[in-house]
Amino acid sequence: MTEEQKSPVAAGADAARLATRQPSHSSKFNARIAQALAAFAAKPLAASHQEPQGFRGDGFRQGCSKTLRFDRSLLPSPAIYYVEQLAMRLHGRGLWRDALCPFHKDSSPSLRVNLETGAFRCMACGVHGGDVLAFEMQRTGCDFPTAAKCLNAWRA
Repeated sequence: MTEEQKSPVAAGADAARLATRQPSHSSKFNARIAQALAAFAAKPLAASHQEPQGFRGDGFRQGCSKTLRFDRSLLPSPAIYYVEQLAMRLHGRGLWRDALCPFHKDSSPSLRVNLETGAFRCMACGVHGGDVLAFEMQRTGCDFPTAAKCLNAWRA
């Protein structure tokens, strides 16, 4: 029966049936998921998942300053770092340049340096990294904060 052929009473019955229809499977499922999430959120974290003693709740230990942090924009440009600060002779043209690798005794340029990102890879010894900070960490053997401070990328 088409919509035009239905009587006004039949059309009203269809509307009433749709209005009182039981929730579909997906809405029951969503309600169960919401109940489970609410119950999970109400439970306290297990002892192994709580922050160690001395943390303030914002990720910092008590007594630590939030003002000192790493700022990537303060890193030197790769061209300035490799050429001026390390006095490396870069050979070739284009984005990737060749240089003597400082990580092993090298007689021919085997270190590839990206002048845009600072990424590097030695084709002889396999040392590699993604920026000048990684190069500084491997060259000096220091940790991340120390290397960032050496490159003046640790701001107050």
